[in-house]
Amino acid sequence: MRTLPLAAMLLAGWTMPALGDTLELDAGKGLSALEAELVAVDQPTANQTFALGAVRFLRGIERTLQERYRSNAAVGSQWTPVPVLRLPFEPNPDPEPFQPEMVRDIFDDLTSDMEIARNTLSKASLGIEDKVQVDLGQLWLDIDGDGVRGDDEALIFIVAASLADPRLVEVSPGEAEPMLVRFDAADVQWFAAYTHFLSAISEFVIAFDPTETIRHVLESRDRMDALRGSAEDGMFFSPDDAAFADAFATIYGAINREPDQQHLVRARDHFLGMVRANRAFWEAVNAETDDDAEWIPNGSQSAALGFQMPPDTGPVWLGVLQDAEAVLTGEKLVGHWRLGADAGINVAKLIENPPAVDIVTWFQGEALVPFMEKGEVASWQNTQRFMRMFQGGALLFMVLLN
Repeated sequence: MRTLPLAAMLLAGWTMPALGDTLELDAGKGLSALEAELVAVDQPTANQTFALGAVRFLRGIERTLQERYRSNAAVGSQWTPVPVLRLPFEPNPDPEPFQPEMVRDIFDDLTSDMEIARNTLSKASLGIEDKVQVDLGQLWLDIDGDGVRGDDEALIFIVAASLADPRLVEVSPGEAEPMLVRFDAADVQWFAAYTHFLSAISEFVIAFDPTETIRHVLESRDRMDALRGSAEDGMFFSPDDAAFADAFATIYGAINREPDQQHLVRARDHFLGMVRANRAFWEAVNAETDDDAEWIPNGSQSAALGFQMPPDTGPVWLGVLQDAEAVLTGEKLVGHWRLGADAGINVAKLIENPPAVDIVTWFQGEALVPFMEKGEVASWQNTQRFMRMFQGGALLFMVLLN
């Protein structure tokens, strides 16, 4: 099975040209210029509105990277499980001092940007023949904010450097092979689903606001560095290990606390919104009869970027999302090693009245007893089937399908 060049993957929905009767935008101009051009249109067509929503989606990502670049926040942290913070970039040679509240600010801003993009996309009523055409290879993010495209600012390079398995894809800075895709009415829902996904991640991070934990970790690090001075002798671990330990302590400290219930509920609601948008996407995709440079094809279409998916990809993926939805709504329970097959944890009740997170008592079970009950436990067979279907490329296709 040929795998999707990761390049195309996460950028997937990141189109901007518009094509109604065929309106193409110059993806090499930069997102800020493209957004300004589209906003200036008096009576935009459906395709122009779609393009504006897609550009605003990308601009939200771009702004998070620009904010990080100013202080080199989370440089070298590709291992982190948080999508926005794992995107890599070349360090700023003259950074501003990092402030502990910056992480929360980044996700606050991303939540707002995704809402703006989602509202714009909701106004894009594309007809069945409408297309939005873009060369994905030309897209770039102005990470340093200088308005000039750098070799390492190509979107395909940023995403590949973040997620690519070298066995599946090789992308070098400056590489810009043509990746022409024509997005259509179905793909509006794909974008909408991704805005919900990033909003859900943002709300989840904010629910466990890491500001104070970051401040404590930085203060302790500075104190230990001062005590050690310039001597490296006797250090059992390397400076890189110390940076990893600081990052791990930050994540551990942030999650081992009682989360903000309102933000946790909003995260849940955005995940459910993502599932609904995915259903609308696959319904529209399956109704298509053309085969025109498709982004994600149905069983009788081909993908413009050359990757192949089994014909039953859509139903299996929707099954994965249905399982997640059932857990979030309390229809199904999450298993716990102490309970067996006929009882589990009601995640819906846990979200509505979240306790303090304590890894030890959660593993042992004591802290979760109030949320345990008899009922149907999610089997996750659909997830296992999806993993088998795509084998080594499953993670990449999860990113693609959202």
